[in-house]
Amino acid sequence: MMKKIWTLIIICLISVSMCFASSSAVFASTLSIGNTDVIFDDTCILSDDVKQHVAESLVYGNSGISTYGLSCTIFGHNSTTEYITTVTHYAKNTYPKCFEEIWELEVCSKCGETLTETRISYCYINCCL
Repeated sequence: MMKKIWTLIIICLISVSMCFASSSAVFASTLSIGNTDVIFDDTCILSDDVKQHVAESLVYGNSGISTYGLSCTIFGHNSTTEYITTVTHYAKNTYPKCFEEIWELEVCSKCGETLTETRISYCYINCCL
């Protein structure tokens, strides 16, 4: 009888720990700018400064200001392709109110310069009431 109870407890502990392990495997970095959330997935290799620059570029538009560093001027850009999601809260007055866009960006991982910017999809989502 005692052996069955311990077996049941161990099975419950293993299943609970697996639930936490599977839910913690998906992390995303989110930057909030005004009423817009810019979400970088967990595989993003950009530094925090470059993420901030890319997020501001997506929210406010590309200012055309070049952020080339000396290494990019001499050796060229180190481009990487990143998939970024933006969610604009309360984009319209009727339900669904929030607007989600998924972007494919080719970004220099050294200076943060956006080389290409392609909107893959967009839709209104049920996010805010």
